[in-house]
Amino acid sequence: MHQNILFTTYLHQQDEELESQAARMIEKVKIIQKQVLKHKEIIDQQDEILQDVEKNMAEAKDGLAKNNVTAVDIRKRLMKGDKCLAISIVVMICCVAAYWIYKLAFK
Repeated sequence: MHQNILFTTYLHQQDEELESQAARMIEKVKIIQKQVLKHKEIIDQQDEILQDVEKNMAEAKDGLAKNNVTAVDIRKRLMKGDKCLAISIVVMICCVAAYWIYKLAFK
């Protein structure tokens, strides 16, 4: 009988120890769960920032493409202007040459 009481007491002690260990484990799990939720919030915020950055990069890329088109257009216009200037110079040289030929021929 004395052994039964000792064994029962031992079982109660073990049961209490297991319950306290379980309570500590539950507290640890709650802390880990809170940390996981915080990490999830941080990751969600980072995802939002990343989406904003990607959006801004796409807008900048579109703007750059428009600027490149504008630069190409300006280059084409300048080339047209260069051609026009060259033609004007040739015409002026021809006019000056014709004037001198006329002046020399009829003098």
